[in-house]
Amino acid sequence: MRISGKMAPSILASLSRDAGGVKPRHARLTKIFDPRNGELIDRGIVVYYRSPESYTGEDVVEISSHGNPVIMSAICEGAVFLGARIAEPGEFTKRAFLKGKIDLSQAEAVQELIAARTMLAARAAQRRLEGGLKEAVLRIRSRLLAALVQLEAAVDFPEEELEILSAGGIRELLAGALKDIGGLLDTFRIGRMLAEGAKIAIIGKPNVGKSSILNSFLREERAIVSPRPGTTRDYISEVMHVRGIPIEVIDTAGIREGASDIVETEGVSRSRKIIEGADLVLFVVDGSRELTAEDGVTGAALAGKQFILVVNKKDLGLLVSGESFREAAGYFGSVSVSAKTGEGIDLLEERVYRAILGEEDPASAEVHVGNLRQKEMLEQSAGYLEAAVKGIEQQLSPELVSLEVKDAASSLGGIIGEITTEEVLEGIFSSFCIGK
Repeated sequence: MRISGKMAPSILASLSRDAGGVKPRHARLTKIFDPRNGELIDRGIVVYYRSPESYTGEDVVEISSHGNPVIMSAICEGAVFLGARIAEPGEFTKRAFLKGKIDLSQAEAVQELIAARTMLAARAAQRRLEGGLKEAVLRIRSRLLAALVQLEAAVDFPEEELEILSAGGIRELLAGALKDIGGLLDTFRIGRMLAEGAKIAIIGKPNVGKSSILNSFLREERAIVSPRPGTTRDYISEVMHVRGIPIEVIDTAGIREGASDIVETEGVSRSRKIIEGADLVLFVVDGSRELTAEDGVTGAALAGKQFILVVNKKDLGLLVSGESFREAAGYFGSVSVSAKTGEGIDLLEERVYRAILGEEDPASAEVHVGNLRQKEMLEQSAGYLEAAVKGIEQQLSPELVSLEVKDAASSLGGIIGEITTEEVLEGIFSSFCIGK
C-alpha cells in the first residue's frame, strides 16, 4: 500500500506506534496497529521515501503486508481514519507528472507498460517510459526554436528580411522537422498494434472449418467442432501472440441467408458487426468442394475489408484457388491449409503477420508513438509546419510564418505535457488502476 503526501510520515508513525519514524530509503519490519481500537493488524515491511526523492515527488510511505485482502483493507481503513483518502485512478502517476518527475508521454507509458500483453509491447512502453519519445520531441523542437531565432531576426531587422528568408536556412530547418515528425507518425501503426493488438475475424459459411482454424491457431481445442452446420451460434474470442503482436482471433457464426432460427439469425448479425470492427478477416472456404452461392453471400459481407482467403481441407484435395478473388478489394492473397492435420497453419500465421504489419520490424524503431493523442498532436504540428513552409515560399511576412512555427512547437509541447488542460489529464489518468 502506498501513501503519498505531507501527512504520510505521521500516518505511518501512528500505524506503527513509532514516534521516532523510519530512516528514509531503508526497509524496516514493524507491527501495524488499528488506530481505531489499538489492535494488532499485521507485521509488515515499511519504507519511507522523503520528498522529492520518491515516485510522486512527495513524502511517500509504502507498506508491504501479507497479501490477505482483509488485512490490506484494515490497514487502508486505518490510514483513512488518520486523515488519508483513497487515491483516484492514476493519481500517484498524475502527482509525479505535476511535480515534474516525469513528462506526460512517460506517464502514459506507465499505463501502457502495465497493460502490455507481450514482451515486445512491454519493451516499447519501457522505451517511452525511459524518455525516448520525449527526447525525439525535444530534438524536433530544437529545430523549430532555431528557425524562430532566424524569423525573429528578420522581424527585428526588416532591412535584411529578404536576405534572411531567402537564405534557405529556415526552410531547411522546418523541412527537417517535418521529416522527423513524419518518421514518428510512421511508427504509430506498429505502436498501436503493440499496445492494443489486432482483431482478426474468421468468417465463412457454416461447416467450412472456421472453428478448426481457430483451434489450429491456438494449438488447443478451444472451439467445439462438429460436422453439423451451425454449431457455432455465437462468436468465440481468444487472444494469441504472433511474433510479439497480441491478436484477438474471433471465430464467428456462419453467415448464410435464411438462418434456421432466431438464435442463428442473431449470431449472423453479430458476425457482420465483428467483420466491421476487424483489422483483418480470414475468409474460410471448403477447398474440397466447388464454391457455392452461400460462399458468395459470405464474401459480400467483407465490404472491402482487408482479407486473406483460407482454402481449408487441403487433405481432401483442392478444387478451389484464389484466382477468382484476385481483383477483389482488400484481397491479401490465399493460403491453402488443412485444419485437421495442421498443414499450412504456419504459413497462414506468416501471412497474417505480413497483412497486419507489412514488412516493418516492430523492434527496428528507436521509439514508437503509443496512442492516438500523441499521433494527433504530431499531425497538428505537421499541419502548422506545412503552412509555415508554404508561407516562406509565398514570401509572407516573417511574423506570419513565426506564428505557424510557434503553434507547431506548442503542439509538440502537448505531447510531453508542457501545455495540457485538466480535461486532457482527466482523460489520460482515468484509465489507470488505483495503485498507480
